[in-house]
Amino acid sequence: MRKTSAAVNRSGRYRKLVIGGLIALALLLILESVGQITFYLSKGVPYYSVKNKIRQSTQFSPYTLYRYPANSSVYMSGYPDVLKTDRYGFIHNGQDREIKNEEYTVFILGGSTVEGRGASSNSHTICAQLEIILSKKINIDRPIRVINAGHVGFNAYQEFLLSSSRLIQEFSPDMVVSLNGRNDAYYLVDRMGDGWKPNWQPYYDELEHNVNSLMQKPLVGAFRLLASGLADYLTIDDGIRRLVAPPVTYDSIAVPAEIVGQGVKSYLTALELCKTNANMYGFDFLAVLQPVLLPNMKISASQVERDMVKHFLNSYSRAEYYVPYIDSFYKRVVADTRESQWFHDMSDIFQNNAETLYYDSCHYNDRGNRLIAERLAEVIVPVIAARSEGQ
Repeated sequence: MRKTSAAVNRSGRYRKLVIGGLIALALLLILESVGQITFYLSKGVPYYSVKNKIRQSTQFSPYTLYRYPANSSVYMSGYPDVLKTDRYGFIHNGQDREIKNEEYTVFILGGSTVEGRGASSNSHTICAQLEIILSKKINIDRPIRVINAGHVGFNAYQEFLLSSSRLIQEFSPDMVVSLNGRNDAYYLVDRMGDGWKPNWQPYYDELEHNVNSLMQKPLVGAFRLLASGLADYLTIDDGIRRLVAPPVTYDSIAVPAEIVGQGVKSYLTALELCKTNANMYGFDFLAVLQPVLLPNMKISASQVERDMVKHFLNSYSRAEYYVPYIDSFYKRVVADTRESQWFHDMSDIFQNNAETLYYDSCHYNDRGNRLIAERLAEVIVPVIAARSEGQ
């Protein structure tokens, strides 16, 4: 029996749709292959992007937005090692250990630099090296324990939330140290053109939209989550950007002092809240402004480090704002905390060191982590000694 012309037309349309879909899928796979190849070829000059598959390793937290699961491997593409978490979901210092009441516990808050991106292994993070240094320098009746409470992307407000919602309630810390500043400045740059928001980082908006979509329109929400996860996995846009991105210039950018001032106030207010908690619950709190790879913060940058900066700026969509805004943010923070007894500026510790100390534009290699740990020990040891003498 011969098909009608309408049936033939429908069959032809379906065939075209199928062929079109297969062609689109093939193009997607080709582009993704190009993206993956350019990504891994570029690992000779380490690269950092927000889209580093990190959320595949995280769990939702109503307090800090996300957290790592216990006893898991935290993958972040482009870095030398897969970091591992302990039974509490913290990046451990080489092995999973119980946090005991008889230990003198120092929790280090921060973003991916504290977490250890750039370190060759768990045992070469800032926290792991700091624990060894403090154990040798401090003679008290309790063993020193340094706990890595860093998490990629955290800003000062999330550090306050983590300290308030978990550290105080579950662990009764003896000391909490914030080593950050770059993320708060970075998110200020990320909001340019969209209006400044206090205590903001990109995943807050994305999570809000996804959760509300799931609650109100389950099918739409599920599709949004699937699309979001796929976008995190694909490297197409990263690869294409590296192939076609023009050189970045930033000398002519005017930095609005009012916006930077608001960002600095938000950052320092969150740290003041951490300090208030410390006073209420009887532990010590210190804040440290971390170094970042900017021309004026590492005058003696190696050629490798200069290439890192160039590579990052040619890959970042708001690159023309990055250097002047981060620089302005840091200078304002230093000026506003000059009289503080608990805030320490370490942003210039690499300034005249010609060694390659960065793994990329904001993370440190093992040697850089060691130097930061040594400088942290210099400010931590007197505080612990004073507390011990007072008791």
